[in-house]
Amino acid sequence: MEALETQGFFEAVYDSVSMETLEELFGPVLNELFALPPDIKMRNHSDKPLQGYIPAALQRVSTMRASSEVVGRYVGNMRELEMMVRRMVVEALGVEKEWESLEKSVVYGLRMTEYDAPVNQETMVTMPAHRDMIVMTIIRQQEGRGLEIQTKDDRWLLASPNSFNVVIGESFQVPSS
Repeated sequence: MEALETQGFFEAVYDSVSMETLEELFGPVLNELFALPPDIKMRNHSDKPLQGYIPAALQRVSTMRASSEVVGRYVGNMRELEMMVRRMVVEALGVEKEWESLEKSVVYGLRMTEYDAPVNQETMVTMPAHRDMIVMTIIRQQEGRGLEIQTKDDRWLLASPNSFNVVIGESFQVPSS
């Protein structure tokens, strides 16, 4: 809890996601998903914020049925991790009574992003710095090194390879500070 209060995030040790699921998801499943032609991706466009072609593509492309199962397993694991962290925060804040209503109001989303090679070789930045406004984000740093997370005191920390990073969003920090 101290890391969330002082830094706004922590690296979770979470072994519930099997290596098989991670290897399938971050291997053939995402490769196949990102290789879909642009016209298929655009057919699944949404005007709603933070929604796009990913959920619809997995439901509508029949060749991706097995991929949908892998993504489903991963989503279940991420939901379990999010629930553990949320319960920890609720208990630390002493608002256990609100847990049940909070539990019913949670909406889950999954975003998978493929990053191209950096345009600017000096800074190696492919996605500009930003803050998530939602309550909580879990970011998977798959292999390699590249993800940096900004602390509350404006330092940047490099995420470990193969790590799950739980970041508390702006909307959760304001009421709890």
